[in-house]
Amino acid sequence: MPMDPAPGWDAIDSALAKLYPGLADVAPHFGRTDARLPGQGIWGITAIPNAEAPHPHWHLVTYGFSNVFESEPRPDDGDIWTDFEWTFRVAADIDLTQPLPAQVPTWSVLLLQRLGDLVFSGSAELDIGHRIQVGGPITLGAPQTDLTAIMFGSDPQLTQIDTGFGRLRFVQLVGVTADAVAAAQSLDNGVAGTLRILESMAETNPLLITDINHSSSK
Repeated sequence: MPMDPAPGWDAIDSALAKLYPGLADVAPHFGRTDARLPGQGIWGITAIPNAEAPHPHWHLVTYGFSNVFESEPRPDDGDIWTDFEWTFRVAADIDLTQPLPAQVPTWSVLLLQRLGDLVFSGSAELDIGHRIQVGGPITLGAPQTDLTAIMFGSDPQLTQIDTGFGRLRFVQLVGVTADAVAAAQSLDNGVAGTLRILESMAETNPLLITDINHSSSK
């Protein structure tokens, strides 16, 4: 957690506390000093253990695409602040009586960081309606899964908030199969195709939870 004034960070924490009373305070957090969050892009990731949901899952939320600190952007340092943060819901069995950090899937944290590096480097714009093939399983090899791509939609529960630096949107990542990407392309090769696939998925998976054990995320 930041020691310096961070109104943007605090605004995100406040939104999570409202959605998850009592859970946000115990949620594992991974920062730049953590071995599972290498690189110089995203400043941090919080993983909310939504164990009581009908489909238990981790709700991961990033800090750092937007301006989370009281500072001005420095283009020479690669600051390219956006008006969004990412979220990612990952299905999992969660035991609230056991240490939580070790239960967060390492691959989910690394995936957010690696895709985030593409945004910070200017190699990709990954916002609502976009999609990207990750070059193999989204788990980065282990465990195995048929999900090989990510689609980007709106988080079903986290609405826009005011951070003090403007409005902030929450963009949710959703793991999908190659077939889902092909279906999106057949509908429309742009944003519209992605959004139509996500709308179809939401009919049976309203929170758009990514379950690596079920290729039905397509």
